[in-house]
Amino acid sequence: MTMYGVSNKKLNNTYISLTEGYMMEIFEDFRNFAASVCSLNHNKIKNDSIGGAKVRVYTPVKRQSRAALVFIHGGGWATMRADYYDDLMNGFIRRLGVTIFSVDYRLAPEYPFPHAVDDCEAVVCDLYNNSWEKYDIDREKICVAGDSAGGNLAAVVTQRLARRNEHFIKCQVLVYPVIHVFAFQLPSYLAYYERYNGTSLLNPRAMARWILLYLGLSAHKRNVELLITNRHISKKIASSPEIRTMVGHEVTPKKDLSSSEEPNQVRTDPDVCPILGVRKDLPPALVLTAEYDILRDEGIQYAKKLVEEGVPCEWKHHKSAYHGVCNMPYSPIRRNMTRDICDFLRNHI
Repeated sequence: MTMYGVSNKKLNNTYISLTEGYMMEIFEDFRNFAASVCSLNHNKIKNDSIGGAKVRVYTPVKRQSRAALVFIHGGGWATMRADYYDDLMNGFIRRLGVTIFSVDYRLAPEYPFPHAVDDCEAVVCDLYNNSWEKYDIDREKICVAGDSAGGNLAAVVTQRLARRNEHFIKCQVLVYPVIHVFAFQLPSYLAYYERYNGTSLLNPRAMARWILLYLGLSAHKRNVELLITNRHISKKIASSPEIRTMVGHEVTPKKDLSSSEEPNQVRTDPDVCPILGVRKDLPPALVLTAEYDILRDEGIQYAKKLVEEGVPCEWKHHKSAYHGVCNMPYSPIRRNMTRDICDFLRNHI
């Protein structure tokens, strides 16, 4: 199987606007709508730099705990910003009264993998090693959380720290996370075509584009087609028992990847696919999945994998939820998911 490289056209964030920019307009509307929601003065917000990365800091007016939450936003590693989540962060502050650090990591395609995860790790490590005094937080009570691609980054950061025997993260919260990039024919993907085609914020083709851009590859139609038909991995990778279990059926690539192509391909790197890096010394986890979400099944797979490896894990499945619901102010579904998140965090800080 041959993946096609970046074209002569320089990729940038306008490139990923898809059809006439509609996706970016939707995200911008989210931000504008959230900004119109009254914050009730629960927090003070400022933009800062921690560990060399941009961070949006939310300080509660009435702090209830010196614990800290590092939040990592979603958006396919290529869209969204920390301020798009102001309303959601305000909800956490209101319920928990902790300081929140929302990472404005560098976005693909200008900054492909591993820039985003490096930024998130830098923030977490600097908070623990240096900046905890500046913000008057308890460095032994740092939690990480993220949604979608941010859930992927949160999971990877905890694994990186564990591999270095650094175990200061109290817990992790993964909201409909991206867990691997091998399987685009899982039942949750097929359900999209059968049950709600064209009605969701995330669809298989968009997911394929985000992955390609994150990995530094061109997101043109041919590459997207390779991913959504599971023809983007080598025979060696496809034949491994672990990958076959995740994919759910045999994968038949067109041909093997050459060694020169392999570094730029979808690969068995736990920093891209955290399901391959699960270990028993990871911090306790909460994994939330949504019924109407192409990422549903890989989130479930990750929760099961954590349990199999002996990691304390709670899995909450929301049967009426859809991908991106956490960006919907006033949604009762979001309210329920937020309650689950805050209950879990409260029990671990």
